[in-house]
Amino acid sequence: MLVKENLQIRPFDATSSVLQIDENRHLLINRATTELVHILSEATSLEAAHKVFNQSFNQTISMQSFRDLVDEKLGGYQIIQEDAVPEKPSLKNAYLKLKIPLLNARIARYLSIPLQPFFKPLVFWFSVGAMILFLLGMAIGFESPSINQVNYLNLMALIYPTMLIHELGHIAACAKYKLKPGGIGFGFYFILPVMYAEITNIWMGTKEQRIIANLGGIFAEVLYAVILSIVYLISQSPVCLFASLSISVFVLWEFNPFVRFDGYWLLSDLTNTPNLLLKSKQVLSKVMRRSFLHSWRKNNFKVNASRREMLLFAYGFLNTFFILLVLGYTLMSYQKEIIRFPFSIYQIVVKVSQLNLHIQDLHVQLIHILLFYILAIRFLISQLKSLLR
Repeated sequence: MLVKENLQIRPFDATSSVLQIDENRHLLINRATTELVHILSEATSLEAAHKVFNQSFNQTISMQSFRDLVDEKLGGYQIIQEDAVPEKPSLKNAYLKLKIPLLNARIARYLSIPLQPFFKPLVFWFSVGAMILFLLGMAIGFESPSINQVNYLNLMALIYPTMLIHELGHIAACAKYKLKPGGIGFGFYFILPVMYAEITNIWMGTKEQRIIANLGGIFAEVLYAVILSIVYLISQSPVCLFASLSISVFVLWEFNPFVRFDGYWLLSDLTNTPNLLLKSKQVLSKVMRRSFLHSWRKNNFKVNASRREMLLFAYGFLNTFFILLVLGYTLMSYQKEIIRFPFSIYQIVVKVSQLNLHIQDLHVQLIHILLFYILAIRFLISQLKSLLR
């Protein structure tokens, strides 16, 4: 065997498969590469694999060309037993920074046991419909209490657990489908603190299983909101109703497909497009290149883009528009604060050095402005790179 042992291959769509290298790394490969992996896994030597390859693909390539092909398609992924290609970086959770493990796989799976029965497909879709109707009825039939009627500490005690409940929903769905979920951790998305679940093995599931697993977090939050509403109906405690409605509103935001929330992963599954954001940026960059525009002006450009490329372009364009919309809104709302931001940061640094920093110095506006600067700088850098290619 010329490739690593225990490799697994599962169909992904009509033209490609998912190759599981280990529990933390998966590779999307086309039919030809899938056949190449099978040939290498059954051959006893590279020479034998070369002979079978030429017979299978009706080719007459040389031994050196075959070596180069194997290195090009599979090198650097730790698939080949004697891999001379430098290891290629993994994109797994690359958008999360300063990751800290909190719960290992065994504990996370144990805590998710009460949720696992809900992820049988028929039960899941029926429950989703029933819970949505119930929460709509609560929102329409009951007037939301004022924040002044609610004890803030009690409200936070009810809302903050949704972060863990959300991740347990993902773990429960993967466990139900025997996709070997990992643990739960804490990290930063941009500058926002978030929790995450290690569910990389989701790629080994069917399309429906991937969709349900990616909706698992939202499902668990909605279930928690329903439980809080039921507690309100029994106890008439306004904090339970306020928490339930607050969680429901946040769930709607989580369907936003332009940031890496559950809506993004759902869209990725529905379109069978891993690394959706990266691929859409590549297509958008290709379209906006000066060479492309120059050809278009000369009427030399032929419309031969595939349907997938057009969808990726549309998503990339809308994603860029969304970022510009957020930047524009922040600029209009916080003009003075944006100008004063460097000075505000300087004051905070001075107070920290003097051990004189108070909690009121770290107001929410600073986070908004910091996000504005991060988004603006990243957007300008990405656009500059696109123009220089």
